[in-house]
Amino acid sequence: MREITNRRKFLRLPKLLLMLLEREEESRVDPGMIVDLSLGGVRLLTQDPLEVGKIVGLIIEIQEDSPLRLQGKVVWGRRIRDLKDLDPELREQYGVEDLEKYYVGFEFLHYLYGIVFADLTPELEARVSHYMTFVARMKH
Repeated sequence: MREITNRRKFLRLPKLLLMLLEREEESRVDPGMIVDLSLGGVRLLTQDPLEVGKIVGLIIEIQEDSPLRLQGKVVWGRRIRDLKDLDPELREQYGVEDLEKYYVGFEFLHYLYGIVFADLTPELEARVSHYMTFVARMKH
C-alpha cells in the first residue's frame, strides 16, 4: 500500500474571507473569496479566470482600518460550476450547510485558484500568523 504524505509546508486554516484581487496589468480590482489561508498562501474563488504564473495583488480585510496587502503568484486553477465541484476536502471542512449559507456569494465565483505568497515580509507574515491564531482560538 502506498503511503500518502502531506507535502504542505504550512498548516491551512479553513476560513471564508471576502477579499479584493488586483490585476495590475489590467488596472482592475475584482472581488473574490478566500476559502483557506496559510502562511504560504491562499486558496480562493474568483469570478473571472486568472493566468497561472501571473503575480496578483491580494487585499484581505482582516481589520477594518488595516487590510493586509500581499502579492501572490497563481500556481494552479480550475473552473467550477457550482458548490458540488469544490474539493471534497473543502466540503468536509465547512460542511454542506455552511457552504449553502454562502451560496449567494458563491454563485458568481466560478474559478478556484491556489496562490502562493510572493515576497512576504516578516511584518506581513507576523500579521497573517496572528490572524490565523486568533481565528483558530475563536473556533474552540
